[in-house]
Amino acid sequence: MTRLTRLVTALAVGLGAMMSAGDASACDCALPSEVLPNRASTSVPSNTRVWVYAPGCSPQLVTDEGAVVPTNGSALSLPGGPVTVLTPGAELTVGASYRVTGCPELLDASFTVTAGPDTTPPPPPGFAVGESYASNDAKDSCGQTAYT
Repeated sequence: MTRLTRLVTALAVGLGAMMSAGDASACDCALPSEVLPNRASTSVPSNTRVWVYAPGCSPQLVTDEGAVVPTNGSALSLPGGPVTVLTPGAELTVGASYRVTGCPELLDASFTVTAGPDTTPPPPPGFAVGESYASNDAKDSCGQTAYT
């Protein structure tokens, strides 16, 4: 083996090691830190619930003036991590802006109430209990999701 061949082989092995698959954290299915509704939400009823996807924090709903809004917080366990659902004790004020505090990792934690209460129940799900349903959403980097 010539000196040049050994050098090329060593470089190829080194580059291969550097470019090999590393941490697969892109597919750990962790939820992003966010609040729903948020600034991009266009239809926010006065009886909205606030969904906080930010593990390890203690979210509070506050007015733009900084007054804490009394809420009932419910913790949900989802495959990607915990979610806190804040249910205000009274209807929020139409036209008023609110934000979630207590979660420093949240970048967009504010929203504005745009309408009165939404009293229309959502449509029933399109599948029956015990029936399998699979989602292969293009936005989901973690592959197919199956519900039963």
